[in-house]
Amino acid sequence: PSKNSIFKISREGQTDCISCAVVGNGGILNGSRMGKEIDKHDFIFRVNQAYTRGYENDVGSRTTHYVFFDRSLTSMKPDHYPVEQNITYIFVPCREADYSYLRTIGNGTNVFKAPPENVRVIHPDFMRYVHFVWMRVHAFRPTTGGIMTMVALHACDKLSLYGMGYTYKYSNHYFDTTYQPFLSVLMTHDHKREIKLW
Repeated sequence: PSKNSIFKISREGQTDCISCAVVGNGGILNGSRMGKEIDKHDFIFRVNQAYTRGYENDVGSRTTHYVFFDRSLTSMKPDHYPVEQNITYIFVPCREADYSYLRTIGNGTNVFKAPPENVRVIHPDFMRYVHFVWMRVHAFRPTTGGIMTMVALHACDKLSLYGMGYTYKYSNHYFDTTYQPFLSVLMTHDHKREIKLW
């Protein structure tokens, strides 16, 4: 990959496989004790409300890539924002206004600040590719975790998914303090269809 890719390594001369973990927020992770296994991956992608502090046993503590869109951080307190050194921030634009939001991050006027050289943007054509070729729907858009899974499938040698399967047995998110039922179809996502795809 080039230095402008989402990965900050060169594969030149490398013989080992690159392992990646895409960590969703599914309640199935609560009590899973998968943290150590997750942290062993070369690259760890987290999405949206990516709480790790206090949940290390279940979700691990390392983050190499944080995938978000403008509404991802609205319900997180700033002291929980993923700000590890050398993290790559991958922004998923969904609307034209999202590019203005991205500008506020780069110029330091947003509550969430990230070095511009560490920010990447998912190309709209890649979004369309996932939406129409893989999801094959027109009314719903892929989840952030679904988009990141597709990015990782194109870039990693070995891919593991965590917290991506939603069921009624578990609360919607691993960080929920009370049971929150899973809704299979929301106004923006068709989770059931996406789960079948993975």
